Amino acid sequence: MLSRLRQNTNSDPMLEHQAFLGTFHKTGTTLMRKIVEPFAKKNGLKFWIMHEQETEPQSWELCFHYHSKFLYMPEFMDDSQPRRYVVTIRDPRDVVVSCTKYHLDSEEEWLHVPDDRFGGKTYQQHLNSLETTAERQVFELENVAGGILNQLRNLDASDERLLLVKLEDLMTDFDLMHFHRLFSHLGFEGDAIPKLLELSYKNSVFAKNFAGSRHIRSGRTRLWETELSSEAATILDERYAGLVEQLGYE
Repeated sequence: MLSRLRQNTNSDPMLEHQAFLGTFHKTGTTLMRKIVEPFAKKNGLKFWIMHEQETEPQSWELCFHYHSKFLYMPEFMDDSQPRRYVVTIRDPRDVVVSCTKYHLDSEEEWLHVPDDRFGGKTYQQHLNSLETTAERQVFELENVAGGILNQLRNLDASDERLLLVKLEDLMTDFDLMHFHRLFSHLGFEGDAIPKLLELSYKNSVFAKNFAGSRHIRSGRTRLWETELSSEAATILDERYAGLVEQLGYE
């Protein structure tokens, strides 16, 4: 029997139910988009990138948002609808380390907008003006990294429709089992799975072609063990007590 993917036409959806794929800043946004967007273009998947097109399309199958905005929108979280959700997460300690390093020289536009909070300096200029790594990490906890941790803390892992996938697992998923689980949970099947897994491998941190990416700095997990300052670690433990364990990290 031909799979639903091979039979797919404009009137024959690839996914039986609408599905949502979300990330947070520095938890795998670039990786997920590099996999799903080319797949959608080649295979007729109706792909809605919510943060680029705020108005809901008349017809769509998979929605993607780089801050998982749909989680906070009742119209998309109505449990009467047969929908599926996948959100990638990351160890909160590595979020702080990664944000600090990335924001020092990233070319993302928002980092270069003058801000009255920083005396007219941009976010990046202010971050670079701080003398020590500890000061920069504490600043991140007061700003962007802290905001991400608040979002992670508010995730409802008890919702069986929602699958939380650790970025660390994807970064070391040599046999692609975690990727397979991710796509299966969204509702993909048949020929779609191997095609998605091929793209997953090509864009993974263990493939040769990730070298030089501005978003992937090292391909290492557990950065916090050697790079998180004691000052930032203390603040994280006090303000976000239990978050590491809540997300399934030690």
